Amino acid sequence: FLITIPGDIARDGQLKEFGTLLSEHYYQNGPITFDLLFRNNGSIHLSPYGEVRVTNFFGDEVGLVTLEPWFVLPYSERLREVIWNREFLFGRYTATAHINRSYDDVIDTAVFTFWVLPWKIVLSVFAIIFVVIYGFRTLFKKFEFKRKTE
Repeated sequence: FLITIPGDIARDGQLKEFGTLLSEHYYQNGPITFDLLFRNNGSIHLSPYGEVRVTNFFGDEVGLVTLEPWFVLPYSERLREVIWNREFLFGRYTATAHINRSYDDVIDTAVFTFWVLPWKIVLSVFAIIFVVIYGFRTLFKKFEFKRKTE
């Protein structure tokens, strides 16, 4: 149980860090795990909550993860891991965390940008393009095409 006793209290907290595991900026595929580090500098427990919105390269929202309240004890930090469960991803993404501190309706905002490049698929596409171009080049070198004149 967490109990708040009436008297002099100090409510002070903030989102200290937002990113991914080990602050990696490149991934091969999903799901993506975000880390939120919340610091409580106050004398009572806090229950921050919020959301993480993910947008793609074009600015379209492609993901939303809602964060249920979690508690952070006084004078401590607590790490929260959130999973954006999306399998096939490609390109540049921006994740924006909006965390309500649970007092005075103060909201912390943090932004993290990352890339997802499935190298096996990218390599396969380049290999297919190379084979097609090489095939056409060989075909046009081997055969001579002439226009029929009347």
